Formats: sequence, structure tokens, C-alpha cells
Amino acid sequence: MKSLGFWLFLVTSLLPQALAANVRLVGGSGPHEGRVELFYNRQWGTVCDDGWGSTDASVVCRELGFPSGGAIARGNAYFGQGTGSILLGNVRCRGSESSLKYCNHTAFACAHSEDASVTCSRRLRLVGGSGAHEGRVEILYNNQWGTVCDDSWDNKDALVVCRELGFPSISAIARRVAYFGQGTGNIHLDDVNCTGSESSIRYCNHNGWSTHNCGHNEDASVTCSRVRLVNGNGPFEGRVEIYNNNRWGTVCDDNWDNKDASVVCREVGLSSIGAIAREKAYFGQGTGNISLDEVNCTGRESSIRYCNHNGLNTHNCGHTEDAAVTCSHVRLVNGSGPYEGRVEVYYNRRWGTVCDDSWDNKDASVVCRELGFPSGGAIAKGRANFGQGTGNIHLDDVKCSGRESSLRYCNHSGWNTHNCRHSEDASVICSISRISGGIEPNEGRVEVFYNGEWGTVCDDNWDNRDATVLCREAGYPLGGRIANGAANIPRGTGNIHLDDLNCNGRESSIRYCNHRGWNVHNCQHYEDAFIICNNTYSIRLVNGSGPHEGTVEMYYNRAWGTVCDDNWGSSDASVVCAQLGFSSLGAIARGGAYFGRGTGNILLDDVNCNGRESAIRYCSHNGLNTHNCGHHEDASVTCQVAYSVRLVGGSGPHEGRVQVFYDNAWGTVCDDSWDFKDALVVCREVGFPGSSVPRSSAHFGQGNGTILLDNVDCNGRESSLKACDHNGWGKHNCGHNEDVSVTCRFAYSIRLVNGSGPHEGRVEVYYNNRWGTVCDDGWDSTDASVVCRELGFSSRGAIGRQSAHFGQGRGSIILDDVNCNGSELSLKDCNHRGWTKHNCGHSEDASIICGFTYAIRLVGGSGPHEGRVEVYYHNRWGTVCSNSWSSNDASVVCRELGFSSVGAIARTGAYFGQGTGSILLDYVRCTGRESSLKYCNHNGWTRNSCRHSTDASVTCRRRVHQVDPIVNITLETIDDDYRKMYRFYCDFTGRRDDLIYSAAWFVNNYLVYSSPAVGGGTNLASFRRSLSLTDDQLNRTVGYDIRCQVLASDSLTRTKSNSSSRFIGIKILTPVIRVREGEHGILRIKAGAEVGCYGPGCRYVVSALIPNSGPCEPTASVNNFCGVNILENIANGWDQEYEINITAGISNQYGQSLKEFELTLGSFGPHPDHWTWAKYTIFPRVQVIVAKDTTSVQSLTCRAYSDPRLVTFQGLRIDIQSIGTFSLYKDKEHDIEVQIQTIRCSGTTGYCNCGMVARIGGTAYMISSCNSNHWIIEYVLCDNAVDILRVQQTLSYIYELTFPTGATVSAKLLNANPKYVDVKITPSVLDTNRSRGLCGRISSNMNEQLVLRNGRTSSDRINYNSITEFQDASEFVNSWGVQRNENLFDQAVLDNLKPNTAVAITCRCNNPITHDVSSTLSCDADSPVNICKSNPNYHPFSKRTCSVRSRAPSGRRRRSVPAVLHIDETPRRIKRQAAWSGNWTEETATAFCTNLLTKTPIIELCKREVKTVNINLALETCIADIKLTGTTIFAKSPVSSAQLQCVGEAYLDPMLQVEEANKTSVLRQVVTLDCPNNCSEQGTCDNGTCVCYNNYIGSGCELDLRDEPLAEVLEFEGICDIRTEECDDIGVIGGSFVQTTESSCRFTLYQLAANGTTTSTLEPIVNSASVESVGKVICELPFYASGRQRRFAVPIPQTPSIQDTFTAYNISVSNDGQHYSNALSVVYFDSRCMDCDVEGVVINCQFSQNHCVYQNRCYNNSENYPLDEQYICRADGNGRRWEIDSSKATDPCYIYQPFTNSSARLTSYQLDQTVINDRYLTEGWYGEPGKVIANVTAPPQSRCGTVYPIYLQTAPTKVLNVNQSITACVRRFSSLCIETIAIKVKYCRNDFFIYKLKSSPLESSGYCLE
Repeated sequence: MKSLGFWLFLVTSLLPQALAANVRLVGGSGPHEGRVELFYNRQWGTVCDDGWGSTDASVVCRELGFPSGGAIARGNAYFGQGTGSILLGNVRCRGSESSLKYCNHTAFACAHSEDASVTCSRRLRLVGGSGAHEGRVEILYNNQWGTVCDDSWDNKDALVVCRELGFPSISAIARRVAYFGQGTGNIHLDDVNCTGSESSIRYCNHNGWSTHNCGHNEDASVTCSRVRLVNGNGPFEGRVEIYNNNRWGTVCDDNWDNKDASVVCREVGLSSIGAIAREKAYFGQGTGNISLDEVNCTGRESSIRYCNHNGLNTHNCGHTEDAAVTCSHVRLVNGSGPYEGRVEVYYNRRWGTVCDDSWDNKDASVVCRELGFPSGGAIAKGRANFGQGTGNIHLDDVKCSGRESSLRYCNHSGWNTHNCRHSEDASVICSISRISGGIEPNEGRVEVFYNGEWGTVCDDNWDNRDATVLCREAGYPLGGRIANGAANIPRGTGNIHLDDLNCNGRESSIRYCNHRGWNVHNCQHYEDAFIICNNTYSIRLVNGSGPHEGTVEMYYNRAWGTVCDDNWGSSDASVVCAQLGFSSLGAIARGGAYFGRGTGNILLDDVNCNGRESAIRYCSHNGLNTHNCGHHEDASVTCQVAYSVRLVGGSGPHEGRVQVFYDNAWGTVCDDSWDFKDALVVCREVGFPGSSVPRSSAHFGQGNGTILLDNVDCNGRESSLKACDHNGWGKHNCGHNEDVSVTCRFAYSIRLVNGSGPHEGRVEVYYNNRWGTVCDDGWDSTDASVVCRELGFSSRGAIGRQSAHFGQGRGSIILDDVNCNGSELSLKDCNHRGWTKHNCGHSEDASIICGFTYAIRLVGGSGPHEGRVEVYYHNRWGTVCSNSWSSNDASVVCRELGFSSVGAIARTGAYFGQGTGSILLDYVRCTGRESSLKYCNHNGWTRNSCRHSTDASVTCRRRVHQVDPIVNITLETIDDDYRKMYRFYCDFTGRRDDLIYSAAWFVNNYLVYSSPAVGGGTNLASFRRSLSLTDDQLNRTVGYDIRCQVLASDSLTRTKSNSSSRFIGIKILTPVIRVREGEHGILRIKAGAEVGCYGPGCRYVVSALIPNSGPCEPTASVNNFCGVNILENIANGWDQEYEINITAGISNQYGQSLKEFELTLGSFGPHPDHWTWAKYTIFPRVQVIVAKDTTSVQSLTCRAYSDPRLVTFQGLRIDIQSIGTFSLYKDKEHDIEVQIQTIRCSGTTGYCNCGMVARIGGTAYMISSCNSNHWIIEYVLCDNAVDILRVQQTLSYIYELTFPTGATVSAKLLNANPKYVDVKITPSVLDTNRSRGLCGRISSNMNEQLVLRNGRTSSDRINYNSITEFQDASEFVNSWGVQRNENLFDQAVLDNLKPNTAVAITCRCNNPITHDVSSTLSCDADSPVNICKSNPNYHPFSKRTCSVRSRAPSGRRRRSVPAVLHIDETPRRIKRQAAWSGNWTEETATAFCTNLLTKTPIIELCKREVKTVNINLALETCIADIKLTGTTIFAKSPVSSAQLQCVGEAYLDPMLQVEEANKTSVLRQVVTLDCPNNCSEQGTCDNGTCVCYNNYIGSGCELDLRDEPLAEVLEFEGICDIRTEECDDIGVIGGSFVQTTESSCRFTLYQLAANGTTTSTLEPIVNSASVESVGKVICELPFYASGRQRRFAVPIPQTPSIQDTFTAYNISVSNDGQHYSNALSVVYFDSRCMDCDVEGVVINCQFSQNHCVYQNRCYNNSENYPLDEQYICRADGNGRRWEIDSSKATDPCYIYQPFTNSSARLTSYQLDQTVINDRYLTEGWYGEPGKVIANVTAPPQSRCGTVYPIYLQTAPTKVLNVNQSITACVRRFSSLCIETIAIKVKYCRNDFFIYKLKSSPLESSGYCLE
């Protein structure tokens, strides 16, 4: 089984402060998020999450090119645990750093379970603005930044962008036409259409990624609000926070009033009317900076930043004085500005819409008034005019009288009571102009609303046309007149918003009139404009199909009303039509509310016109407001309209579906007989007299309604389509699928004439083969922005000029009444009167000035490469003075102009002649690296002391030959090696024979090869090969980008041309996949180049490397689980996409919604057909994100700190302030509990958490230093040794415990003096509403989290809304104190735990899914028990079973806990130390702290140079710490804080970063001296990095390896019974253990005798030590039990002997392999014959004499030796000895056969002469005891039991247990030694030999002695 997790034992790497590092994010869903990793010392490492916060995250995001706003800090290895070193911890960034390496950090103790991560704003940033809150929108897609097109770009889209970036989304401004400058690269999105509620712009509707029809002149931008409201009951109220210098800060409430509040409300997009100022942290205290104090607004400011105040970050306040506001509860959404939109009201903690039933202008006027706009002119809109809302519909049937101050006070059907849908959402349009200061409401000073505030209008060019537009907008439709200089109307104050207003009188709003620009003027308030509006009758038609028909409404007394249809006739209708400008002939009178019922007053009844009146008010009637009617009798008319034609549905006015207006209706034309002559007539009629293209079959979409014409037949010369022949009006046999269309063709171009530069001039348009001008009617800055964009200039700041500003043109006037909306690509796409249709003269020619602020050129040289330098600035060209002019400056100019910067020559003294006009720059000082001259240092624009005689010039190196190379690849066959090889060609066109060429090849942007030079005239094949490169030359595995650079040179110059990069390898198309547990995810890959295959059977398999498993089994199928074959006997198809499926198993990890791991793809074997593809690991690794359902416990943690204090699961901070043992967390249902113990820290007057015990059922894990000077770590199992509590040591100081429910406990050991532990608990998904203890209850009701042990809710007075201060909750804390009989720190309780009976939770390994990437441990109530130990770094630590009476006692006990812990029965309240203790006094503490500060170099520097650092505060804090604790253990903390503040100020203050000629900047000095802990005075500080002295380690050199560790006690009390235990290792308990490469255990072997004497027998044995914790080391013992050999043991003899000693060792431990601790003894003994006991440090052993002893093991009498069972123990009256057990003997000396003939005995040295009848003995060993039969004389024939006698030629030696081979001589007949044979002989002691009989080589029937 393999686990998703990676459990590692790591040693903390302490990194120098001055870190030269790269940073990356790993494991996230994309490049914007992941685990933070730094590249240092040639390896990647992680960052610890101690102290990790959003400020640190913002620095990382900024460094990676993401926005710093909205950066989210994540801890606890949120994106998976890393590997390798942990490089940084306790990181403390200020937020302004450009890189993480510049942030402060200190020493730390972390595990990879605490790896820090970040989530940056989702691939979104703002570029080019004045700060992080505004700029051009750029989005990261497919690993490239790109822009967004501004088509359809509006405030809803801007709201989503701002929300995603972490800014308030209640107010955002959409900017268009590259407002913050044009971007570069891709345009990722177009036609973005957000609803405003999306969390990211990626979720908005759009055309599709990279699908657009835009240029960068249409790049979209936004401006986000820099103020927000926090902690209110809704977005309309809260604590005021402002964004400055990349951080949020609060505002002090000194002098805070409603005027200040109104400005804030306006700035966040809410109404400033009725704003209420709140004080004294009304909505809770903030944190961080207090940005403003003494704010004093007039109420007219557009932003709080423009109000008077003390200055940024200057205050005398605390967060108890944080200012807050409450704004209006109504808002307008989705409009183009704050004055219009869908109406939404805030009720019951949410925004909702209003239904449009009965919605009218009176309701609208109330809304506008509530929002601070004029109520007059308010327009009610229904039918979701500004888009449908979402969520609740709060109001319906609203009926306002019009006088209410708020919509809430109008009558309605009741909150949330309605019968509507969001398609009926109500909206309003409020007037942005108002009339102020007059006696009557229709007269006064003109004011307009802009950028959140009201301002006046200057009277320059003020006339009646302007007055008419403003009166109409203010609710007076009959217009008005100017009233300048009205003596009775006061002057305005505040801003003057508009000047040179120029309306044509037809605009619907003053914002559409031409003017100088918002807030651009040359006026004073004595020039304020005044008007008098006509408050008399007007008339309109409403709800008809067009302006020619509808319900008749009349305006009277600032309100519209209807006319009753009593006596209504055609004469009345003809008067109405004539009054409205239509023909009076054919007017049709309609009654009975024909076009729908009106609303409001019924003004006229019984109207009786004679038909000759000029207006209906002059007809006779009953009198105003006198009637007897209802709105069901409203009168209407239909007026006759003449013929017209239009084009609909095309891309512009020149094409579309043909529609004709006839008989008061629009209709289409059928395409029967439709041809180019018909189309020509139509185009001429709509203003395009050129050629045309007829289109049929509804080319531009089907129309609807009537088909008016069919079989049209024009001759092409008609002036109108109606003059052509056709079937007759309305006669046809067609459907709308036959609607005709046309495309009119015309030549078009645009230019600017007569300006001072290309950016300005008179606008001229080329149309119909001639140039002509544009009339200035309606011409404004919006029209100008379209022209500027069309010409390639910035549209931002474009200015429209009128009245032939750049001189009168000649010829035709092509366009008039141009009205652009600003989004058009070209002027021809804007609305206008029609081509060549106008009512103007050339005195009205339109002009523009584009936003063209800077350019550079060379003048007067021999070519474009040299000349006098001239720059364009503020609409003029000027020269540069040559003071300090150098080659660096010249190189920048050349580079900016596109020439090489190398060899640039600076020339002075007007080398190319004197210029004229301004001298714009002087004392230019470039470094040479700038991209433009404008970025170089200089005196300032136009500041100079020069004349043109000193004009600067340059000569740049001319380009030789610029080409466009491309990398091409061929596969070449190497037949000698039977393989393939790549050859890369650097190909280009346009070679020149007179040039020399070479190629430089780059792999991953590193130069790897330079080709030889070759002439341009060389034949093509040789030329290409000369510049080429092979992969053999690269000698590397694929997976790289390759590009080439062509160098073309002549005798003087050289030009470089670069190709694009080409990727060689396999691309992972899905670097991140998301799968749900148990489901499959698909990885897609694609090769970037063909894989070479030489012969048949060639295949190339890509497979997945599964974590903790290795490569999965690949197959050749395309769609398998584990691998895919992308090449098998095919010559093509390599560029296809292939898929690999991955399955994510089900994990039991709780507390977070995602689990992630990395998956490595590659081909992990050889590929001999193409070497470069062998053993190829594909990067990047695939990030697999396994999703779980989110739960209520996601991201919750409970933390118990050492102070002692804690933070509950739901963030409430509790000060424990008691000594005792407490239940921190309890899960009663599963019998789970975590206890902590608080005591007085040894040697101090402070208090700390000294220990933690986690228990489930009868299994417990304890970490404690409570009653010991070392760490006690013990694992006790009483659940039949089932591993239901999983323990992992992720670092030497970090232990993580996992319960079967999924809840986890993390304990961090702080090895200070005193020792203490911090505890963190992450709940499981089962803990909602169930968890108990000090961690609190997890509940949706925050007030119910503090539950007492008896189940009641605590009565402690707690502010549940405060999560920033630690509060006293004594009842709650005391309730969870633990009594002695339940105290798990008591050994008696720990030893008598009962097995889990509450719920029988057991664990099992999941059944593996095929090719599953993760098999995990899961636990339930009835599954079979199994242990999953898939991770090699997981081990069970030191475990022991508990002492349960019903169970047999354990033979081996891990004894590390004192027998009795002294614990208070009940918690005891802590009394804080307030007086001096020990030898400390005020004077001695002051002297100590002063010396501590003085000897810290950086502190001394800060005293002199950094005045903002309060060194005295650090001194006072240091003294207070000593007084509080009576020790100096915390005294260095304020020194470190002061040092941190000093470094931060140096980074923030630009004045401290200035480098002077003879003085290093303060910042550089600070960085040089900024070493952690001043290197503990055990090293030197070298440029911010501690260089430790010998034998010291750590980032602050705090560890001395020469310090001997403390060995205090051994596990098992130093004795090991080999009879019952596996004596393989032993734990050494003590302190100061550090894991290094030299950590070792030393064993000195000695023998322990029965009389107590010891004898050393061997040299010491040294092996590696495994440091389990700072207080425990595991040493591997040299022997196993039962005599099995280990690597440190001596060989065990095969024959046992009698011993009188037992083996023992002295054990000592070293951190560096040299300096060892004191020695402790461990004794191997056998309880059968030895009884050992421990008294203190003395081991006493008693031996038994009734046993045989060998190799530390005892044997009973008559017991066989297990390694050789023929030996048997004899322990009796004859003593102790080993004998041969004849029943089990295997030695021939004991199992031989005597010769059978008793009369024939062997005699000494010769054979008896008697015949022996043993001729047919069976094969085997033979002999005769007591007879010596060595070398003999030859016996006679037929003797000795053989056919032929034999004798030994040599005598055998007397060596025991050795088989000897002796040559024997055979006597045959009378011949001696006729044959020789080899005889086997064995000596058996006592001069006795035996012989081996076997088949005779001479006679088959006989035997001989061998």
C-alpha cells in the first residue's frame, strides 16, 4: 500500500539572511499558487510557516510577477509537503520588499508539514497605473500574460477584477481605449460580459481564450477603490480602512464627523447623503497601521485621501479609536455610472432587487434623492433595463408619493413578498445635473455630478443650447435659457467641473456635450453658469412601436400626465402629430388606452380641437387636472411616417439586411430576382455610392414582421428602391429565409493634417476617391479617442478640437454629427448623419490632439543611424544638452531607436548642427541598461544651463543584415551505430554573398555551441550544414528549448538575428489535473519533435512515476491507466496528443478540502534507437489535486501556546492563567482526548505548557518535560497493539499524531531552558457540534463555542466578536481541569488504560485500485485489523503495552516516565511576578540589557542613522522581561525586535538607500550587519550571513557540536532479557541530542561474571545514532536474541563451550563522533538462569549453577544446543558440560559400524593375518574402538574383507573432525601396488581412526577400506 502523504525525517537547514535565491510555487492549480520554494546552494528548499502571513505572501506574489493585492498566505503544507531542506523560518516581511530574500527571518524548528504556501491573485494583475489599485488589466493564460479587449467592457467587469485582486468590489471604474497605455503580446479575452457576482474574470462570459478582433489600443483597464468598509452588517457600513503602500490601515476617529463619512460613502460607490460617522471602533478594532488621523473633509472631496489630515501614518491613536461609517441602504448596479442602474436595497444582511410592478418616476425620484442626486428628471425603468439581478426580490408594488426621504418609507407589499421574477427588476436613471441656489426650483446655478462630487460649470461659451440640454436633464423637457450674472443666486464652491461647454441642443444629457475636459478650466466661481428652465407644457408619445405613435402624455408642473379619451377624435390627433413634427394628414385617434395604461395624473379631459391649433394646450378642455376618467381611458394617436430604408445586422453602416419603412412598419425585401443593380440603388440611397455586393438567403440573419417587396427590378439609376419595379407593396411568395442584404463597398482612410507632429491635426477622411474633412457638430473627446486609436496613438487623453483649430480644409465635408461611443475600431464605425451629408462649412472642421507625450529622433546625420538627438515632450520637439553626455547615454539612444547599443558613439558640441526651440534635457546620466532615454537620471524636463551650441548627438552602428531565422530539424540515420540522430538547422532567407555568417546555438537560453564562419556565397547545402548542430554535440537528454542566433558581419559591423525557441521533448498539456477521490483524471501529452526509431519493434513508452511506488507498468495502449506508447513502427503521428489516466484513491485526511501530490512522467528506461530520448523525465511534474467535499471544519485549528494561552477552533483567544492538567480536546463518541499540563517553568517565575498526551481508547502518546530535565516521549498501547493512533516525526522538534476519525494533533517541542511544547489540533469532519474541551465547540453560533464539562454554556463575560485579544474565561478553563484519576500524565493512569470500548475503531489498508496512485489507511468500526506502513519514514517509535491485569505481564517495558508525577488535583490560578527576584535589581538588569544592545552592531548603527527605531523601548522591554521572569532567557527578544524594525525601516526609507561617493548607504550597512542573534557570539557576520566558528552550526551559530550530550537513563532500565525480547535496539533518554551526519552510538563490550567482575574483550564498536527527538536517541545493539549474527558481532563458534559470564555494553552518544556523553550500561541476560535487577545505576545479577551457559543464553539439563543438536547439556553432580547426544549425533566418529568378525581384530600398525568374512559390508564408515590402524604393511591376498588387500602408503594425521584423503596401495595376487586408490580416513581422538567403505574400483562385488 502506498500513501498520498510523504512523511519524512528532516533536519532543519538554517539559511543565511542575505539569501541569493530564486523563488517558485509548487503543487498549486497553476503558476499563481503553490508551496513556496527557494533555490539556494544549488538546490530547492521550502519555507516554514511559523509567522507566515499575508504580508509575506504578497512579497512572494510580487516577486513572481503577480499582484501583491489579494495574496493569501497558507500554512500546514496546504499544497503538499516538500522535500529536502527547509531554508527559511519565522519570516517577517514588511510588505514593501521586492523579494522574499530581503525579508527578515530567524532561526526555527519546523517540519515539512509546516511548509508555507501562497495563493496569488488568480493570474491577474494591473499594470501602468499609479498604484496597485489601478492599471491595464492583464491576465495570465497558458503561461503568458496578455491583455483584455475593451469591447463591452463596463463597471460590472471592473467590479469582478477588483474583487479578484482583493479590493472592495462595491465600487470600481472601468477604463477603456488603453487608458493606462497599450500592452504587448497576446490579447487573451474579448467581449467580456460579467454579471458582477463572479469571483474571477475567468468565470465571466467571453468570446473564448485568445479569440478577439481587437488591437492593443483597445486594452481594458480598471480603477479599484482604495477604501473599504470592514466588519459591518453589510457592505454599506463598517470600519473604514484605506489602502496605501500595499497594505490596509485604519483611520483614527479624532474630529471624525458626517462630512468625513459622506466622502467615504461616495468613494465606495454609495450615496453620500445621510452618511453617519461612527467612532470608538464601533465595528471592532482593526490591526496593523493607523493610516490617517485628524481627518477634516469639506464633504465635497472625491476621496478621503484628498481631505486634510495629519499625514500618512502620523497619529496619536490606538485601534480603540478606529473610525467607521454607515451609508445608505440603497444602490444602483450595472449602470454606466453611479447615477443609473438596477435598484438594489439591503435588507436582512443581503442585497436584493425591487420588482417593477407599479414602478414609476415618483419611485425613481425617491431613489435618486436618497442617493444624493436630484429627484427632478429621475426616470423609472422596468423589465430589468440594466440586467437581471440575482438573489432575493425584496420589494414589490412600491408606491411612493415622491416626497419620501428613502425608498424604505414608501408603501409596498411587504419585505420579500412579491409575485415577480428578476426579468421585472426595477431600475432608475438619475440626472447628473442640478439647479442650485435659486428662489424657484427651475432657476439657479448649474451643477453637475462627476467623480463622486458636485461641481459647477464655467460660463465660457455658455448659451441657450447648453441651457436647453441641462434643463431637459433636470426634468424640464421644454428647455430654458441662460441667466448669467443673476444677482440673487450665490456663487458656487468646490470644483469647477466643466468649461467651454458646447452642446448642439439635441443631447439627452450634458455629459454628451463637447467640453474642454472634466475639471479642465481657466475660470473662477464668479464665472459660474446660471439658467432659468421653462416650467410649462410639453408633449410626447409613449409605448408605441416608434416615435410616431403612442399614448399621449403632457408635461405640467414637473410631472408627466395623460389625456382622457372622452370626445377624442382625428382633429385632436392631427394637432398632436403636427405639434410633434409629423404630418397632420392621416393622423389616427385611438382610445381605450390603446398603447397601454399610463400612470400619474390625468391632466386633460374632453379635449376639443378644431385641427388648426399649434399645440394641444390651446384646444378647449375641462381644465387642468379636471376629469372623470381612469387610465383605462387614456388617449393615443398614430401619426403617418414617410418611406425610409436602412441596413440591419451587418458589421457597420455599409452592410446588412435591407429593411424598408412603409405604412408605419418596418419590413424586409424578398431575394427573388435580387441582383447587383438592386444593391447599387440601395447603397446609393443609404450614402455609399460606390460598388456593391448583393446578398441573398438572409445573409445577415432573418428579419421578422412584414415582407414588403418582392421581385424588385432596378435598372441601377434610380435614386430610391421604391422607384424600382416590384410586385407591389406587401405582395410576395417568400419567407424570411429569403431576406435580401447588401454590402456596400467604399475606399476609406484617415489622416491628420497641419499639426506640429503626427499626433495632432485636422481630421481628414478618404472616401469615394477623395479626401474630405469632418464637421465639428457633436465632435468631442470620445470621437477623438477613436481616431487616435485608429492612427496607432494612445486614446487616453485624446482631445477633440473644433472650429478649424488646425486651419480650414478644402473640398468635400465627408462626415457630420459624428457620435462615437469610444469602443469603435474606426471612425467609419461611429454613428453619423451619412456620408457627405452635412450642414457645415470648413470653419467647423474637426481636429484632434492625441496622447503623444514622448518620442526620440536623430536629425542632421548622413542616415537614420546618426544625428542630433531630439526628444518630443509636451507637444514639442527639443534637443538634449551635452553636459556629461557619454557613451552610456549614446548606447541607450541607439537601443531605443532599434540599433545595436554596442559601439554607440557619443558626440558633443552640436556635432550635427545646432537645433532650435527648447532644450529639454541636461546632465543626462544613463547606466547604459535603460530601455529609453526618458528613464535615465537628468536635471528634470526643460531644466538646463545650455545653448544649442552644446546639443548632444550620437552615431549608432548601422545594421548589417537583419534576417528571420527558424530552427528546422531532420532525423538522420547513423547506420554504424544502428540509431537515429537530430540535426538542427538555422535556416533563413536573403543571404548576401558579401557577408560572413555564423550561428550561435542556445539551449534553455545558455550558449552551447558556436558554428564556424561561412561565406554567404557558399552553396546552400554546405551553408546550411556549416551552421547546423546535432544532438550528439549536445550530449543531453531531451526536454529543452533550442534556438539559434545568426551573426551576419562585414569588415566593420555585425548584426545578430534571433530565432524563436523550439521545444524538443514532450509537453505536458495538463500540468494540473483535478480529480475527485476515487475518480480518474486524464493527463494529456504531446511530443515537440519526432522520436527517432531505427529498426522494427521500436517503441517509446511514457509512463507515470507513482509516489512511493516507482514507475507503473506501461502498456502499448493509448488509453490505459499508467503509461502510453507514443511511437511504434510509425514514421508519423508523433505530434498527436496522447492521454494517460490516473486514479486517485480515497484518503482519510480531514480538515482541508484538497489534497495534492506530484506525479512524474517520463520514459525511465533506455532508448537505443535514439539516445537523446533515453531515461527522460518530463517537467514540469503534474500536480494532481484531489478534491473532497468542503466541510464546516475546513481550515479550523485550535492552538495551545506555552504562555499558557490558547486559540479555540473558531478563533476565540483565551488566557488560561492556571496551573494544572486540562482537557484540550475531547471526542466522547470515539473515546478520544488530548490533555495538556501547565506548570511553573523550572528556574523561572514564568509558566509554560510542559507536556501533551493524546489518547484514543487504550492507546496513548505522551510528550512531556513536566517533571524532568529532559523530554519524555512514550507510546503506550492497550488496544491489542493496534496502530489506531498514527505518529509521525516530521522534524526533530515536530510530532504529528493522526486519530482514525481524521483529527490530527501537532506538537512542537521547544528545547529552550525551560523546555515547553506548543500544541495544534486540526478537527475532523465529524467534530461539528460534537467536539469539547478547551478548544471549544464547533458551531455556527459563535456564542455557543465555550461549553463547560457539564454541557452548559459558559457564563464567562466574553466578547465573541473579538479575535485579537486574549480574554479571561476562568469558569470555562476550570471546568476542563482534569482530576488525578483521569490524569494521563500520572504513570498509574497511563499504565492502566482500558482498551477502546466506546467505538471499536480499527484500521485497514484500502483495497488497491488498479494502478492506484495512492493507497491509504482508513479506519472504521468493524473492518479487519491491518497496519499500513507504506511510507519508509514511518516507524512506530518506542512502543510498550500497558499493564492490564487480565493480560499476561509484558517481558520488556519501555520505561521512560517517572513512576509518579506530582500534579495538582485542581487547576491553580497563576500570580504574575511583579517584584525583582533572585540577584536581579533595576540597576543590574539595566546594565545587562544596555550591554546586550551595545554589543549588537546593528543596534548601534540604528541609533545613529535610523531615527524612527525606538531603541529605548527595546531597553525597557528587556528590563521588564528580566523582572517578570527572574531570568534572561527572554531578554534577547526585544533586541531582535529592534533589529527587525531597523532593517524594515532601512528598506522602506528611500533616504536610507542613497549611495554617496564616500559613504555606503545605511541600507547596505544594515544588510551587512543583519545576522541572526548576532551569530550567538560564536561566529562572524559576513554581509548578513553568519560564518560560524569551527564546531558551531545553525544560521545563528547557536549549536556547539562539541558539547557532550546528556545520557540520563536507558530504556528497559538497561537490562534486556533475551529469553523474551528482541534485543535489537535501545533508547537513550537524555538531552541535547542533535541529528548530524556524525551522530553516533559507541559500545564498549565487556563480560559480566557471576562474582560481579567485568572483563573487556573487544575494541569499542561505533554505529550511527538515530535521533528520535532532542531528548531521545535510538542505538542499534550489536546482537539479536537467540544468537543470530549482526554486522557488529564476532563469529559464533559451532561447538558450544561452558561460559561463566554474560555480555554487557557501556553505551555513550555523540553529536559529532568525537565528544561522547557519559556511559550507561546495558546487560544481555537470560532470565532462565540469571536474575538481574537495577538499584540506581548499579546492575546486580545472580547466576544459577544448574544450567549450561553459552552466548548469554541458558540451557537446562538434557537440553540440546539449538545450533547443533547433537550436543546436549549435562548439569549434574559431575558439573556443567556439553556431551554428544547419540540419538542426534551426525559425526561418523559416533555412528561408525564395527567390523562384524569378532575373531579378526585389527592390531597396531598392521592387519591380522586371519581371514575376515566382511567382504559384503554395506557402504559406510567402519572401525574398531581402541585399535590403532594407521599406516600398515600389505596383507596377503583375500584378507581384510576385500577382494584385494590394501594398505596405506602414509599415516593419517591426528586432527579432529577433519576428513583426510590418503593414498592406498592395492595388492593383487602377488603383485604389490598394482593399483592405487584414495581412502577417506577420519581421526576420532584417542589414536582411533575410522575408514570409509565404498564400492571397490577393482571388483564390483567387493569392498575395500578407503
